[in-house]
Amino acid sequence: MLLGSFAQGRRKSARTPDELALAEARVEIVRLGWWRPDPTYRQIFVSRFLPEATQEQWRSFDELQQRSTSPDNAWRFVDAFANIDVTNLAPKLTVPTLVMCSRREPDNRFEQSRLLAALIPKSRLVPLDSSNHLLPERDPAWRHFLAEIDRFLPSPQ
Repeated sequence: MLLGSFAQGRRKSARTPDELALAEARVEIVRLGWWRPDPTYRQIFVSRFLPEATQEQWRSFDELQQRSTSPDNAWRFVDAFANIDVTNLAPKLTVPTLVMCSRREPDNRFEQSRLLAALIPKSRLVPLDSSNHLLPERDPAWRHFLAEIDRFLPSPQ
């Protein structure tokens, strides 16, 4: 089961010089701003992951980002993810795969989930009616997400 996954990171999927420059800028923002007590730099990522969230959810997610990883690790993570390209590996998967993604994710990341699902044999793409990359329990797509997981997983014997 994959949620909000992609076949290619932002550097690999960039189609124009501006898209590539934006991918590089996101990596630099993490390097330069993650450690700052001012949440401005991290809010860029909060707004990508939870664009429909409340201000309280944004504050909570920002605190989680700070607590869960160091500035250096955050930079390495974002830098590495920008270089991911599994277009040659995905067709080799042999297990049933559920690919779910919010249809209105920022930067049209849904198209990357669609590409990933097209590359994986025995996969099924489920578009979720949301803009959020992460689905809070109150997101209208949350119930659809859970129902698809129940449908995908084998019933207990």
